[in-house]
Amino acid sequence: MTIDSKWRAPARASYLTLFVFLLGTILVQPLFTRTVGGRALLSATFSLLLVLGLWAVGRTAWWRGIGLAIALPALVFRWVAFVRPDGAIEIAAAVLSALFCLYVAVVFVSDVLREPEVGTEQIFGASCAYILIGLMWAFCYAAADMLQPGAFNGHDAASSGFSDFIYFSFITLTTLGYGDMTPASPMARMLAVLEGIIGQLYIAILIARLVGAHSPPQRSR
Repeated sequence: MTIDSKWRAPARASYLTLFVFLLGTILVQPLFTRTVGGRALLSATFSLLLVLGLWAVGRTAWWRGIGLAIALPALVFRWVAFVRPDGAIEIAAAVLSALFCLYVAVVFVSDVLREPEVGTEQIFGASCAYILIGLMWAFCYAAADMLQPGAFNGHDAASSGFSDFIYFSFITLTTLGYGDMTPASPMARMLAVLEGIIGQLYIAILIARLVGAHSPPQRSR
């Protein structure tokens, strides 16, 4: 039994579990306001996201080690920021959170691209990667807004908090662009442009990969 086949069943379960959790997190984000209870729930949810992300990428000690090196500082900064709110600590937590989402997404995409055939686990893995990319940019937007308050028009930090950035990230990633929340600072605009480009490239490359994997073999004449 090869290493890839050994880990294929755990991958299927971890991808599916993470996919359901990510969707649930996005759906309940409006409940995570600036109240103490909302911030505690957000920190606990992110902690669980780190655990599930590490479970999904933990195929080898090498992958686990890299993920742990990013996840542990992110987790520490997240809870320190909750206990003792500080701008620099919250920015560090957001940046590390974005880096962890990027790392897990890259691992998932590499798994999908190197498989000769695309099955259910690869589809869920690619879907998780897409959502993680959106969350990564949401953390980047949060960091940009903390670095430069007022970086986004239509964002009410007191009432909406992080849910605004998740909303803006995914309407940018999917190129919906409702216009009710817009980037105002040069940094925020640059991030939005990059996310829009990555979102389009991801869909194009993924569809090409899936079509290529399911294309029937050419018959020799």
